[in-house]
Amino acid sequence: MSRDALCGGMYHVLVPVDENDDRSREQVAYVTGLAEAGAEVRATVVHAFEDYQSDVPREMRTLERVSSVKTAVRGLEAAGVEAETVEIGSPVAPEIVETARDLDVDGIVVAGRDAGPVGKALFGSVAQTVVLDADCPVTVVGVEE
Repeated sequence: MSRDALCGGMYHVLVPVDENDDRSREQVAYVTGLAEAGAEVRATVVHAFEDYQSDVPREMRTLERVSSVKTAVRGLEAAGVEAETVEIGSPVAPEIVETARDLDVDGIVVAGRDAGPVGKALFGSVAQTVVLDADCPVTVVGVEE
C-alpha cells in the first residue's frame, strides 16, 4: 500500500496482531502514518488465541486482555483512527485472508519477523502466506528480534 495512493479516501485496514507488543506498535505506526498523510483510515485489529492458551478458561480469553491488542487499539485511537477488534480462529494465515475478504478491506498490515540473515528474505510463515494469498495489498512491517 503506497501512502501516496491512500491520500484523500476512506480506507479500511486489517491489522492482525500476535502476542508481541513491539510488532503491534510497528503496525500501528504504519497505519497512523497513513492517517497523518491525509487518508481517512479505519482499522480492524484481529487476533487468534494460540493452542498454548487453551488451558485458560474461555471467559478469560478475551481480546481486551491481550496486551498487543490493547497496544494496537490505544495507539490507533490516540491517532484518531477508528479501531475495532475481531477474534479469528486457526490456522491463522488463512483466517486473516478470509477475514480480509469478508470485511472487504483495502489492505492488510502484517508484522514480519527477522530470524537472522536468512530471515531478512523471509517474513515468517504467517506473513508470507498472507502476502501470497490475499486479494488486497499487504504491507509487511518488521521488528528485528
